[in-house]
Amino acid sequence: MFLVFASQQMQQVARNWFLYEITRSPLMLAMLGLATGLPMVMFSLLGGVLADRFSKKYIIMASIVGMAVSSLCVALIVVSGAAKNSVVATLVLASVLQGTAQAFMLPTRQAMIPELVGKRLLMNAISLNSAFMNLTCITTPGIAGVLIAATGVGPIFFIMSGMVFASALIMFFLSKMPPAQRARRTNMVTDMGDTFRYLKTKPVLLNLMIFAFASVAFGLPFQLMLPIFTTDILKVGPQGLGLLLSLTGVGALAGSVVVASLGDFRRKGLQVLILMVVWGLTIIAFTAIPVYAVALALMVPMGISSTARATVNQTLLQSNIDDHMRARVMGIYMMEVGLQPLGSVPMGALAEVVGAQIAVGAAGAVVALVAAWGLLFRPIIRNMP
Repeated sequence: MFLVFASQQMQQVARNWFLYEITRSPLMLAMLGLATGLPMVMFSLLGGVLADRFSKKYIIMASIVGMAVSSLCVALIVVSGAAKNSVVATLVLASVLQGTAQAFMLPTRQAMIPELVGKRLLMNAISLNSAFMNLTCITTPGIAGVLIAATGVGPIFFIMSGMVFASALIMFFLSKMPPAQRARRTNMVTDMGDTFRYLKTKPVLLNLMIFAFASVAFGLPFQLMLPIFTTDILKVGPQGLGLLLSLTGVGALAGSVVVASLGDFRRKGLQVLILMVVWGLTIIAFTAIPVYAVALALMVPMGISSTARATVNQTLLQSNIDDHMRARVMGIYMMEVGLQPLGSVPMGALAEVVGAQIAVGAAGAVVALVAAWGLLFRPIIRNMP
């Protein structure tokens, strides 16, 4: 999956920078995020249901092929010299396909982890998986920025498509993962309803999801707004954008390694809330001090707090899910990935009116305030072991 992760990081730089370059519209950046996020929110639960019924290997392979095709379509339309409206429409349609593919791939991947390592090593496994993903965040955004400056955007999408097709070929030769065993066979609509009924009996899971969704909806859209900062405020171009994202990856990798090295530490719920506060404050500082050197320095603690929070939160969630419900619950939890681009829509609209600095800073404040509310009023999370 390394090639898939690397391709996604390159795409984040190339697609967002290119769209802003040809439209100069924060709202269009947000709408591109909406095109990715909406199918992820709509289909993630269905992806979890299918992971309970069919081979996880082939679900992941089909998702990867869909992502490769979408990148290839964008590459072809960009190098063809098509009109701006055609390019924008292709970017949006490709984003819809990417979001749909991830809606099936992500819950399937996450449900596989406890099956492979067991609950005793779950924290380490999730941390190392996160570290592996974040290693691509360090290298590929910077490479993408340099390649855009040297060759333009078109070749980047051809490279991404080739990387993802190669990943699908590698996946073909891996051993097949069997579907989860369930006590009885039901239809998929019943399976979806059973998931929500199950969550109603698990207030710990519901609270963990609330804090995860709030973090992602208000914290992560910041990354989709970065092209505005690097182009209009910091004025550092695609290379500067790539370096900022790479330093976020350095922090994220450090956060993953630290969490893995700590092992099964106590008061994990408290740590989730504290890390949310730190994350929100670093976003506020980034927007309040528009100096590139300061921005570079803030990206590392931002990456540490964001990734460590996500890792510990997911570990707590996975540890409290019954095995026969795991894929379906993770299908709902993976909707959080779709909330990142969905959250960018109101942020982009607000940025059009009051500017990106105020819009993103306000979102960072929401993250910190939600965490502070949890520290004061949600002992069910604060006191988790």
